[in-house]
Amino acid sequence: TPLCAVLSKAVAVDFYPAEEPLIHAEIHWKIPPLPIQKGALVGEVHLYDGKKRLETVPLVAEKSVEQTWRASLKRLFLKK
Repeated sequence: TPLCAVLSKAVAVDFYPAEEPLIHAEIHWKIPPLPIQKGALVGEVHLYDGKKRLETVPLVAEKSVEQTWRASLKRLFLKK
């Protein structure tokens, strides 16, 4: 199962149309080892206006992700 992440809360940026902010977002992944439980922290989204950070919002797993049998074997044999 692929990891699907969602914001832990809604995000909105208020501005006047004449201001035209330079809003951009950066995703910073912090993926834990498998299995990943639904709601587990998997990263953060940083919102910026230019170089000024406006907000940091946690990214959480939308559903649980189990380790496959094949991945378990691969991890076992590649372990040093």
